[in-house]
Amino acid sequence: MNKILVIAISVFCTAMLFVNFATAQAKLNEDVNVVKPYDPTVGDAYKINILPEINDTSSLKRKMTYSIYPKQIPVSFDVIPIQPAKMVSEPISKLYSTYIKAGAGNYNTLLGEAGVNMLRSKNYSGGVYIKHLSSVSKIKLVNGIKSPASYSDNKVDLFGKKCYEHSTLFGDATYERNAVHNYGTNFSDTIFDKKQIFQHYNTITGNAGLSSNYKDSEHLNYNTSIKYQYFEDNFKSYQNLINITTDLNKYYDSEVIGGNIEVSWLNKNSLIDTNNNALVKINPWVKLSGAQWRVKLGLSMETDAYSDSVFYHFYPTVLLQYNVIENFLIPFIGVEGKMQQNNFAINTKENPFLKPGLQIQNSNNKINLNAGIKGNFSKKVSFIVRGNYGIFNNMYFFVNDTVGAGNYFDVVYDKEVQLLQFYGEIAYKNTEKLNVFLKGNYYKYTLTDLAKPWHKPEWDVTFTARYNLRNKIIVNADVFALGDRFAPNYLSPNEPYKLKKIIDANLGLEYRYSKILSVFLNLNNITASKKYYWNFYPSQGFNAVGGLTYSF
Repeated sequence: MNKILVIAISVFCTAMLFVNFATAQAKLNEDVNVVKPYDPTVGDAYKINILPEINDTSSLKRKMTYSIYPKQIPVSFDVIPIQPAKMVSEPISKLYSTYIKAGAGNYNTLLGEAGVNMLRSKNYSGGVYIKHLSSVSKIKLVNGIKSPASYSDNKVDLFGKKCYEHSTLFGDATYERNAVHNYGTNFSDTIFDKKQIFQHYNTITGNAGLSSNYKDSEHLNYNTSIKYQYFEDNFKSYQNLINITTDLNKYYDSEVIGGNIEVSWLNKNSLIDTNNNALVKINPWVKLSGAQWRVKLGLSMETDAYSDSVFYHFYPTVLLQYNVIENFLIPFIGVEGKMQQNNFAINTKENPFLKPGLQIQNSNNKINLNAGIKGNFSKKVSFIVRGNYGIFNNMYFFVNDTVGAGNYFDVVYDKEVQLLQFYGEIAYKNTEKLNVFLKGNYYKYTLTDLAKPWHKPEWDVTFTARYNLRNKIIVNADVFALGDRFAPNYLSPNEPYKLKKIIDANLGLEYRYSKILSVFLNLNNITASKKYYWNFYPSQGFNAVGGLTYSF
């Protein structure tokens, strides 16, 4: 049956092929009319973007195993020493142990200075300094009389220092002899003799102390000293002063805790005062600081013992400053107070024409408020502006003595004085070539007992400039000005003397011929004006002093 079926299908397929062939042959024999020539075209080809892929349905996973066998590789390194870099050292400047200065000028002025110092040493320093300045002259007074007005200042100073690993031992001894003539008076019938108005002061001072110099902040820092001073005048009035001071401080983290202790004992002979005076001060304090601010807080406890009378005083200490702009603008404010010990030696430095054997009381600065701004305009220009308000008990003022010819000065006191002061300064420093400094004060006194703040100026201004031209020519200029001052008029109390303003200009010139030899010329009171720093005491006019300096 299968064979019959296969034969039947084959016959049928062969028959169909003949039929199709006959049909196609018949179509080929038909007539075709060609309208236009045949134009064969080829259609656009399209790329098949399907890439052939072979999907492997079977996967083989290999399991990796490995082991590490550590082994040190021998490495050899030979160190070759590197030669240190060498810098050419700057030559050490030569120091001269001895300095001498000598000069002379009008008004029979003599000037002499000498200094001897140890040369370079890591452990020691010391030397001696000697100075003499004198003038032998007469000055015409307001009454038309020429009075002897000679003066002399002499000083010998010995000083030394020994440095240890963590401390420094220091000491000095000074002898001073200052002589003046009390020539000032307005009495027309008064003629002074030199010996009659001569006054001299002898001062012997010794000081010794020990201070720490630790390099770190873990230790207690200290500075303690003891001072003895003997002072006498031409009339055998004398006093002995012993002063002991100790300053301590230590760092605790960012805080500093410290304290100051001072004991001062003053012994005077009966020509000055029959009572002695002692002053004891204890001032503990703490300093706090941050990145831009600093605060100091403390309390000063002071005892003023005068014979059998003892007075206790307490003064707060508060100081605050804030660095607004890094070292360029720093406002500050503070509150302080203190006892000021006055004695004959201190006051004769301020006014050498005092009455012999003068008894002088201490002054009490009950409170002192200050506020201001300090800082720098640039690296070369600095400034400070400050205002102060203080209340004082027993502030002293100098007045002409009413006994005799009035050529001495006495001291008067005001029970309570309020002082308002404004201070300003500006400084320019250009290394060693040019330095300029200007400062000024304005004072406003409110008195309780006195009519005027006798001999105190309303204002003062100081200008200083120094110019160094190639270390060959040195120029120093100073201008000092004082405002109006008043002195009592005992003949007419309602019309006090008014001392005129003072403008004093000085000029110093130095030419350095070599490192060891130079010449100088000092011109004082260039305006040649007659100045009255003290009532009835005109000063010298134009003064010129020239001379040489030599070092070896």
